[in-house]
Amino acid sequence: MNDLIAGTVTRQLADRELQEPDFVIVRSDGNPVFHFVNVVDDLEMKITHVIRGEDHLSNTPKHIALFRAFGVEPPQYAHLPMILNADGSKMSKSDPDPVKARLASLTGYIEDGYLPEAVRNYLCLLGWSPKDDRQILPSEDVIQKSICRKFSGTTPSFDVTKLEWMNGQYINMLSPKNWIVGRLRLGIHCDDTAYRQAVLGLLKEKVTLLKQLPERSAYFFTEDFPWIPRRLPNHAVTRRPGSGL
Repeated sequence: MNDLIAGTVTRQLADRELQEPDFVIVRSDGNPVFHFVNVVDDLEMKITHVIRGEDHLSNTPKHIALFRAFGVEPPQYAHLPMILNADGSKMSKSDPDPVKARLASLTGYIEDGYLPEAVRNYLCLLGWSPKDDRQILPSEDVIQKSICRKFSGTTPSFDVTKLEWMNGQYINMLSPKNWIVGRLRLGIHCDDTAYRQAVLGLLKEKVTLLKQLPERSAYFFTEDFPWIPRRLPNHAVTRRPGSGL
């Protein structure tokens, strides 16, 4: 098969495949397997390009065979290097380490307050970099440079520290209106829109995640501040004989 990134790929058939070249597409309980439903789904949606992780590279010949069995020319395939955790382990939502599992779940990025633009920017730079070495790269620029660009041969690792820095850059670029409309759930009760925008304008250079904003901005929207009375040390006041003190 020909892959847009890996090039021409060949694989020797296993002994089992030589003895029984037909592969299972429906289980004995009547449920279709992944290979079959994947191809049917792509057919229904008229998919022209399939871009996915290189762990699916070995499945692709089966998918091509199914497309041709349907009498349809298969889409073009591009298999990307797998993204690993910083320690080299595979990213997975089922990882027993809750921190690693969170990195593989979209829900975690939404809850922490990552902007979609920042996440897209970071993912585009994994295994590839533009010739000018820019870090902040709008999606429009990536599209112009073509989707199936030349990737490095190394497997990229996910650097959450760099992603958080990049998210801070995108937060700082938000316009005042975008702070309020459809972006934030700050739990702030203030009817003065201009005041809210002014506060957020002060804070946007100081946060890297939107979830940091409620705590950082709370003191701008309350008159009730906790305080601890200061107690003078015992030796701070002394009585002077005859002075009445």
